[in-house]
Amino acid sequence: MDTSQKPSRCSVILANVFKTHMGRTIFDGINFTAFSGKICAVLGGIESGKSMLLSCIVGGNDFDSGQMWVLGGKPQTKSSKTLTKHVGYMPQEFCLYEKMTVLELILYFGQLYDINSKFILWRLRYYNDFFTFPSSKSLVKDLSYSEKRIVSFIITVFHRPRLIVLDEPTTGLDTSKKNQVWSYIHHMIHTWKPTIIVATNNVEEASLATNIVYLKDGKIIFDHDVSDLKKNHPNQSLEHIVDILHTKRNEWLHSNESKMPHDKVLTNVETLTPRTSIWKLKTVTIKNIRVLLRSRWFFLIMYMN
Repeated sequence: MDTSQKPSRCSVILANVFKTHMGRTIFDGINFTAFSGKICAVLGGIESGKSMLLSCIVGGNDFDSGQMWVLGGKPQTKSSKTLTKHVGYMPQEFCLYEKMTVLELILYFGQLYDINSKFILWRLRYYNDFFTFPSSKSLVKDLSYSEKRIVSFIITVFHRPRLIVLDEPTTGLDTSKKNQVWSYIHHMIHTWKPTIIVATNNVEEASLATNIVYLKDGKIIFDHDVSDLKKNHPNQSLEHIVDILHTKRNEWLHSNESKMPHDKVLTNVETLTPRTSIWKLKTVTIKNIRVLLRSRWFFLIMYMN
């Protein structure tokens, strides 16, 4: 975990998070951080808890104990920004209105985010440069599975949110469409630099991210930058590297040193705090100055003084 980043750049922080469901442990003391301008791949198999983790981050589900900060606030609280325009969330299930056309659907979501209609139409033409896009006149119910996935992805990122959470966005897509989605994910990082969290069970896809968080049996087996993994294990496939790290983790857990002291669990997270009060005051001040600058009375008062 990279702790050198400024706290204001830590878009998502999880500290010692626990959750159980119907007697089953989903999270067993999870710690990790996702940074602005980075792609975090949450790698894990079926029923590893990836989808539940993403749902907790966006405020769709709660957790039993621990700390979680998302964009400076805590999910499911008044300070939360999770259920706002600042977050784009794409679950595995389709959340589309079947009786709308593609154009009507995108116009609808665009208006929810106060996006100008002319800009929406321009963006549709813009997306044709990235995706094999269905006709805007097509009814959503008539789209193929892969077309619905692409439309769902576009609706998620359309309003340029600060945090983008994608739950296996390329499931059911052919290689060409998978490349289109990942090409646009990297395009977003290079343009408005959001925090992107992608859940996947594909090691090859995870290698396209900035860092990989490997989730298994309710625990994070490892959290490493992809570049460091490749540098420290040259001439080896990422799948083999993952197997090596998983094996080492199991050996460590079964060794005599497997019990970590309670006061050491949060060592890497203690230095990371949510956005500070000073940062919030600075944001409010800048916002107020912008409002004043838009007012002609402001200039008149300044001139009279």
